[in-house]
Amino acid sequence: MTTAARPTFEPARGGRGKGEGDLSALSKQYSSRDLPGHTKIKYRQPTQDAPEEVRARDFRRELEERERVAVKSRDRGEWMNRVERNASLMTPCALNSIRNSWRNMLNNCLVIELYFSSLFKIFFLFSK
Repeated sequence: MTTAARPTFEPARGGRGKGEGDLSALSKQYSSRDLPGHTKIKYRQPTQDAPEEVRARDFRRELEERERVAVKSRDRGEWMNRVERNASLMTPCALNSIRNSWRNMLNNCLVIELYFSSLFKIFFLFSK
């Protein structure tokens, strides 16, 4: 046994040594970890989607309104106009490549958006 471990050996055995037999003479010290930590309950603030607020909202109407705005604001031809304005700086091959890649990307985004919006609608309908 090393000398570093020896000081705790005798008190752990217990006996008639100083402070070893009398339980009423326990230390009055206590750790900050023994103190209660969280003593107050936090309540939701008015803007934190309390259950009453959620019940009062019409999610279907909100979703349909957001979808309407998204469809109206989606101008798929705007980026093509920019590309065509700068077409004089590009070769025909590069221009076609850019058109095709943007078209594919927008089509993929549209498919993904429609998929997730339909999933959300299904989830919303079955959650009532």
